[in-house]
Amino acid sequence: MKSDDEALAEILRKLTPEVMRETVNRAGLYLVTFEILKLQVVTETMSFFGAESDDRTNYKREVLSLAPQKSPFEGSVRWLEKVGAVSSEEGEALIVIRNHRNEIAHELPNLLLSPDHKFSYENLHRCRELTNKLARWWGSV
Repeated sequence: MKSDDEALAEILRKLTPEVMRETVNRAGLYLVTFEILKLQVVTETMSFFGAESDDRTNYKREVLSLAPQKSPFEGSVRWLEKVGAVSSEEGEALIVIRNHRNEIAHELPNLLLSPDHKFSYENLHRCRELTNKLARWWGSV
């Protein structure tokens, strides 16, 4: 646990223009990268079931039913696990990536100011890997 002086020093460091710019740039990169991943997870799954049309019966039965709160992202992840496009570990990584995206998008001030909130490079790297894997998988279907 950091002392008060260490925490204050970290906040002051985070407030420098260079660090603020770097943090905002990284946040933007993460958000854009996640949106590309989301296309592979949600949009491609919806397209597979023809869910862009008015009749979403199959999509609701096969995908949304797999998510406790009928979340299109989580349902699509669970369906992709079910059909073997991703492993259960990769499915859990997708949920972690989405949660980190939500933290960045909805709690940006904490990311900018709090010494305890950090940007996850591991999640960004994993996001890119899974986007590529899913693009290859969809290309083979």
